[in-house]
Amino acid sequence: MSLLSRWGLWWMGRASLSASLLLLSALAMPARAVEADEYQVKGEFLFNFASFVEWPSQSQVGSEREVRVCVFGNDEVTSILSEVLQGRSAGKRDVMVRRIDDLAGVAWCRIVFITRFAEMEPEVVINSLGASSILTVGETAGFAANGGMVNFTGEQSRVRFEINQGAARRAGLKISSKLLRLAELVEE
Repeated sequence: MSLLSRWGLWWMGRASLSASLLLLSALAMPARAVEADEYQVKGEFLFNFASFVEWPSQSQVGSEREVRVCVFGNDEVTSILSEVLQGRSAGKRDVMVRRIDDLAGVAWCRIVFITRFAEMEPEVVINSLGASSILTVGETAGFAANGGMVNFTGEQSRVRFEINQGAARRAGLKISSKLLRLAELVEE
């Protein structure tokens, strides 16, 4: 093999490696932004859930002045959701966000969002709540079909959601027909 062809192969290899690294770094940067965007959108949905779900008046969960959204997940997701929901009110109730790591913190909540980053299995949370008047929201496959009330699903890079009306009814929650029209309804 001539020196010129060796140099050409070396140069093509370097150029190919550089192009691959450039492509990978370009792909990695939007991936972080997409996740932040994804949770900003999910935060808007959580706000709408707080606005279009009616809790029983005798419910002892939380405060009548607040809708408390508890997040099983990580600090980054909780921070994004807090930014989206900060200073907003659902009806006459302020929306508050708090990260929780165990079931002891659930009594504080009106909405429990179990993210894919949660260390606890969604079924454990759902089973521990029983018929409590707490809206359970998840984002893992089969969440609503396994007893959760609302499940975020991804479809062609758009956030959609499923609703399990039976689970919501058992908890005494009434979901607005406006919200039901936008969802895919699932049964257990």
